[in-house]
Amino acid sequence: KDVNDDGEITNEDRAVVGSPWPDFEMGLNGNASYKGFDFSMNWIGSFGATVYNGFRSIIDRFDDDSNYRAGIQPWTPENPNTDFPRVVKASTLNARGD
Repeated sequence: KDVNDDGEITNEDRAVVGSPWPDFEMGLNGNASYKGFDFSMNWIGSFGATVYNGFRSIIDRFDDDSNYRAGIQPWTPENPNTDFPRVVKASTLNARGD
């Protein structure tokens, strides 16, 4: 989106569009042992943040030759209305615009 209305989409058009701080965080730890067998688990959860999706930042990266989720339709001039960045192999310029 051309935030500063200069007719171009550049790094100056970046805008804060949400909050990285979760509404709720939780953790669960459990340990058990029985006859020489030990079991332990650690679960964590974070809910309500509206900016960063760590899972998608790893799974939906386009700077290598990974396998991607089915149905990905990244940005192209013919497909400008998408929430996936353009595909540029071997570059980190996809979503960050650095």
